[in-house]
Amino acid sequence: MSEPADAVSAAKTVPHPDSSAPSAVESALTQLQTVLGKRVTAALAIREHHSHGESTHAPGVPDLVCFPESTPEVSRIAAISAHTGLPIVPFGAGTSLEGHVHATRGGISINTSRMNRILRVSVDDMDATVEASPASSSARKALSASSPKSPCASTRCLKPSASPCAPSPPSPELSRP
Repeated sequence: MSEPADAVSAAKTVPHPDSSAPSAVESALTQLQTVLGKRVTAALAIREHHSHGESTHAPGVPDLVCFPESTPEVSRIAAISAHTGLPIVPFGAGTSLEGHVHATRGGISINTSRMNRILRVSVDDMDATVEASPASSSARKALSASSPKSPCASTRCLKPSASPCAPSPPSPELSRP
């Protein structure tokens, strides 16, 4: 019994595991090196560091770790990810308690720690546009410089639970069933 024509043509397009075609990870690494240079790595120690947060879940080691410094670089990483079929796993400070930084299917870990700029502060609107990982001290300095009397220029504003700028948490009476 012969196979349908479309199954035969599909089989011809899938490279054999022993072929000389580069793997998705090798292809992604090569492409990412043109974008990020040495800010992409496949080093095991770095990958293991990015394989877990603070949770008790089993680690999930990514295939590659990238350290972008701008939104356009993240966009290029995402395009390469889409082209190679590798998943993306964001990584901030590594403090996840839920396991969301674990690369359970490998892929590309994007460490956002170098994306730490304060892009805009609006005193009138009481908001700011920041990159993914601004340090608290940088945010305080930017807020203080824009309006020293603003309640959000204090350390308290950077802790949402104590912020005079953020909504109050629900009272315990309202959260009971």
